[in-house]
Amino acid sequence: RNHGAWLDTGTPLGTLAPDATIAAQALLEQTDLATVQPGQMVTLHCDALPGKEWSGTVGQIAAQPTAELAPEWVTLAGKQRLALESREQGGVSRQTLRETSYFAKITVTANNTLPVLGSRGTARIELSPQSLAQRGWRWFARSFAWE
Repeated sequence: RNHGAWLDTGTPLGTLAPDATIAAQALLEQTDLATVQPGQMVTLHCDALPGKEWSGTVGQIAAQPTAELAPEWVTLAGKQRLALESREQGGVSRQTLRETSYFAKITVTANNTLPVLGSRGTARIELSPQSLAQRGWRWFARSFAWE
């Protein structure tokens, strides 16, 4: 059907990836570290494939926080999910993370459709039940800045 069609230089033709499991990278705010542990179930949604979801588990959580500058994949145009602020650095405006954040590796079990590699999305982590006091403290800690 596309016989004889021309592609621009750099246009991807396809993606090769293992068909059993893939890994996703998530950013966790410091206030989430007390409730997120390796082995917890995760549901992932990819912005490039709306309506699709993937299951996975939290693998490894970084022991050290990320660098102050936000990773490029966080600051790309689209829905903003993390609190970011702009800072001038050497005459260049860069996005920085407002909260101390940690990388978490999510092991994803691929279903019939693989998520688009390199795309953004959301991860919903299933937490263990919390008391009303624990939820209240978490809300309080996230709502007010401590300096």
